[in-house]
Amino acid sequence: MRLGSARRWPGLAYTYDADGRLTQVDDSALGQGGSVTCTRRVYGFDAESDRTSLASFTADADGACNSDPANETDTGYSYDAADRLLSDSVSNLGGTSAGTAVSGSYGYDQLGRTSTLPAVDAAGIGSHAGLSGDVSIGYYANDYVNSQSQGVGAGADTITFTLDPMQDRVRSQSDSASGVSTIEHYGDDSDSPVWTVSSDGSMTRNLIGPDGSLAGSVDQTGTVTWDVVNPHGDVVGQIANDTTATPAASGFSSSTEYGAPRVAADAYDTYGWVGSHRRSSNDLAGLVLMGVRLYNPTTGRFLSTDPISGGNPNTYTYPTDPINGSDLSGACPWCLVWGLELLAVALVAALTYEAVDHYGGIQLHPTLHLHMPHIFHHGGQNETHPSMKKAKAAAKKEANSGSGGTYRGKGNCDHYHCDYKDAPTSHHRGPHSKPYRPKWGV
Repeated sequence: MRLGSARRWPGLAYTYDADGRLTQVDDSALGQGGSVTCTRRVYGFDAESDRTSLASFTADADGACNSDPANETDTGYSYDAADRLLSDSVSNLGGTSAGTAVSGSYGYDQLGRTSTLPAVDAAGIGSHAGLSGDVSIGYYANDYVNSQSQGVGAGADTITFTLDPMQDRVRSQSDSASGVSTIEHYGDDSDSPVWTVSSDGSMTRNLIGPDGSLAGSVDQTGTVTWDVVNPHGDVVGQIANDTTATPAASGFSSSTEYGAPRVAADAYDTYGWVGSHRRSSNDLAGLVLMGVRLYNPTTGRFLSTDPISGGNPNTYTYPTDPINGSDLSGACPWCLVWGLELLAVALVAALTYEAVDHYGGIQLHPTLHLHMPHIFHHGGQNETHPSMKKAKAAAKKEANSGSGGTYRGKGNCDHYHCDYKDAPTSHHRGPHSKPYRPKWGV
């Protein structure tokens, strides 16, 4: 190694602001021949966490990350007071004014749903990579996507979607360009299909791994294909069901932090970015069917408002830390977490009350009383038993022997008569409690 030289390794480096928003990505990719080149992306946000700018820097002559204006391409975004993206423009292409700057304007319906997606943000992927132009989008009354149309003349394509009888997931979609209609089949009440059947005779059954995520697929001929999934849950490669098989370099596909494919033509038609969660991008403009809403990886935004207020920084944006956060349902990514946390808090509070009440001391509000520990404990020795019946028998034995005394530190009531037989007092349940009678049939 020469003095002053340094070897670069492929990888990603992230920078965040004080609000936890991803503001810079150094994306070092391994190219053909083993060379590593870096692209730097720098994001700017306003107070509402709307993305206001994206500066992208190509690698310098040595392939290294840099912020040289000569390698810079800028994208600017403008919004209204309702956080709707009105327009964006791409300029300073490659650090020069050469070439024509690209811009586009958005259209919305009366419910704040994106009805026109400009061509600048509507690059197709996979088999739709050749399409260009604005995308017109229609919706059902419940905000689910109804149709997408792009292009004019012979190069135009329209995809229409139907919903299942419960109106809460896609039942089928039809592509006018290919003439193929695909029906989604489900194995539970989620919106993740188990298998699909298409009008051209093809069928795909998804193979689900032990963790519930997509592991591969099998087609109508019985051919099994396994997915190569990265830690983020993106399908980045596919491999045949053969002990000697290896992923083909030409079949590799990867995405940036917000889900935009690095090479649009290499992107998988159905499951790519967050594909292990069965979030499909098999539509126009590379849009992702993200639960109840459409998501655009190019802008990192949903095309309609969040049905759950407060689910994200504002009603359109995807989590501004897309590396560690996600919104796979399109409806409040943290609601489940909040619900589990509240349940945990309630459970801890109830158990804390029981513990304090069990051993004496300050009593908490009686409505938190779960009557749980005495199912497993008896007497002052705190012995445990696998069932309430055995605990009751042990408590009765202690009471009869005269050793099951004031284990709560109060009164003269032994464990058996207080908890299982008479329960005439409220000294261990708070001053406003009714006498407790076990209801477990013992």
